[in-house]
Amino acid sequence: MSLELRNVVKRVGAETHIYETSLKLAETGFNILLGSTLAGKTTLMQLMAGLDRPTAGEVWFNGRDVTARELPRFVAAMPVGKTVDVVVVRKGAELAKSITLGRLPEDEVKQANLKADDKDIDKPALKNVIGLDLLPLTDETRRRYSIKPTFKGVVVSRVDPNSNAAYKRIQAGEVIVEIGQEPVASPADVTKRLDAIKKDGKKSALLLIANAQGEVRFVALPIE
Repeated sequence: MSLELRNVVKRVGAETHIYETSLKLAETGFNILLGSTLAGKTTLMQLMAGLDRPTAGEVWFNGRDVTARELPRFVAAMPVGKTVDVVVVRKGAELAKSITLGRLPEDEVKQANLKADDKDIDKPALKNVIGLDLLPLTDETRRRYSIKPTFKGVVVSRVDPNSNAAYKRIQAGEVIVEIGQEPVASPADVTKRLDAIKKDGKKSALLLIANAQGEVRFVALPIE
């Protein structure tokens, strides 16, 4: 099995998360991927796993160009438990990582299926804001994303993989409860709050995000 990244670059907005990098799979040996905090290790692994697409460059798997997000399908055909070695070449230096192929947990499979099923929800309700497609909380969206009846806010139905929202790990199925310490109840509310924050001259908005388990966190997103 072979995996190769050819001159990949990853940018999010004006920020470059991965500078031009080439990677080639090694069939034997023990490999370790090293790097300082914010060096881009996680982003690089997401590109390798097909969870994200590079801004430039190509991803090849078993001799095929799978840059267009076909990699998960090809990896799925490989046996679970197989260990493969990858070598990362960055600015002439070789780094490495040993990877064991595993099975996607059921909760993540469910999440992926939910994203695929979004096409069945009323499209006019979608509002693409700061890299997010949003839907109002209705009985249908609560059922689809397993959101508790007590939750109030706006549900995220899709995250642009090239957005700052994706970089901040906002996920489909999570709920935006507040923006700028004010509650939101519809996609239109989100747009109004962001417009108001921009008019105040602020360059970022503070979002209160809740997941299906009830855990909440604050996320600051650029709004320029």
